[in-house]
Amino acid sequence: MLFNSYDFLFLFLPAAFILYFLSPGKWRNAVLAAASYVFYGYWDYRFLSLIFISTLWDYFAGKRIFESGDKKKRNFFLFLSILFNLGLLGYFKYAGFFIESLALLIPAIPPGLIDVVLPIGISFYTFQTMSYSIDIYRNKVKPVKKFIDFACYVAMFPQLIAGPIVRYEQIAGQLFKKNCSIDNAAWGIRRFIQGLAKKVLVADTMAVVADTILRSGSPGFYMAWLAAFAFSLQIYFDFSGYSDMAIGLGRILGFDFPENFNFPYKARGISDFWRRWHMSLSYWFRDYLYIPLGGSRTTLPRSYMNLFITMLICGLWHGASWTFVLWGAYFGILLIIERPFKDSLKKLPEWTVVLSTYILVVLGWVIFRAESVSDAVLWLKAMIGFGSDNPSVPSIPLPFILAVGIIQLSCWVMPPAISSEKQPLFYKDIAFAVLFLICIVVIMGVDSSPFLYYQF
Repeated sequence: MLFNSYDFLFLFLPAAFILYFLSPGKWRNAVLAAASYVFYGYWDYRFLSLIFISTLWDYFAGKRIFESGDKKKRNFFLFLSILFNLGLLGYFKYAGFFIESLALLIPAIPPGLIDVVLPIGISFYTFQTMSYSIDIYRNKVKPVKKFIDFACYVAMFPQLIAGPIVRYEQIAGQLFKKNCSIDNAAWGIRRFIQGLAKKVLVADTMAVVADTILRSGSPGFYMAWLAAFAFSLQIYFDFSGYSDMAIGLGRILGFDFPENFNFPYKARGISDFWRRWHMSLSYWFRDYLYIPLGGSRTTLPRSYMNLFITMLICGLWHGASWTFVLWGAYFGILLIIERPFKDSLKKLPEWTVVLSTYILVVLGWVIFRAESVSDAVLWLKAMIGFGSDNPSVPSIPLPFILAVGIIQLSCWVMPPAISSEKQPLFYKDIAFAVLFLICIVVIMGVDSSPFLYYQF
């Protein structure tokens, strides 16, 4: 079930809200958990057992970690929690990839030996439950008492499919004392509409440009750059649009989810970009992988290695493909190269640093978007002038080209649509209502398109 679908907007969401707000406070977590399981099961009911078992496993693992006075037992139950979650990811997300890669080296292994359907949201909820166990081990949080409350936290439908990755410590108090109010609901509705518009009006338009060029074969220099810019805008407005909708829905339900984007294309350097892009994931890898590896509190070569390993795994987290591995390695190398010059970057004119950072990020998105490493190489070659103009590549209408430029400019100069908790003026609420109606009209005319991070 997609946020940008009629089933969600006009059937599921009204029913879920009515049941939630009519329920007594002590029952709301159970109602929200049940609604979230319906939401998840709409895609494929068979995987409800998977998320239930994952939740049950970490619920009891967290309790045993907390209750065990012996350090060896605490280590053992933490190990079981991490092993189970990584095992789920390893099988459902990477088993087929590794078999296919091994088949290239050993011809006796038949390709397609393992054909596994990837459950939606598995990369997100396994990271949430792992962080829960680890934080209990670190004595940062206490385990939740009731299983239904933990199930509500893990499966909460606003952020279940594509984040933001919400740590238990961030909403532990809110699970039992929700801040539901008219003001919060109004703010959440505006934030949801903002995200819906990002997805339906901007991201899907940019997808038309990028997909039209890339489906037609090897583009020439100008079309290669146009496709790269269009995709960079597509993935930003698509993913940040989902996050806006998740944060808005969470606020309506009485939860404050963490922000996930902070104008990443205004970043001054690659490290600054990763502090602004998919922030909940960036901080997750920092706190649960990079720092435990030693972070920067070690020798310089080792700190560089820690950085590279973190980005390599971050790339692999995004998908079972060598393009994602290469994408992670690319950013790992950029971060290593940048680190000795971070102070020097502050002395340069801001626009030059922002523009050069954006170009490097766009080159990374080419690797991310390409269907294979060879396709990425062809695309990058075209962008540096070594491509051949393919007559099969259609010309893109001028309005679409102008849209790419205008939307790109907006990423640098426009303030956020919702920049504070202050109530907007009445005419702004009217504007949001009109914007929502425009989105509905657009959705009526086309099939709902899934989010790029829908099945990561």
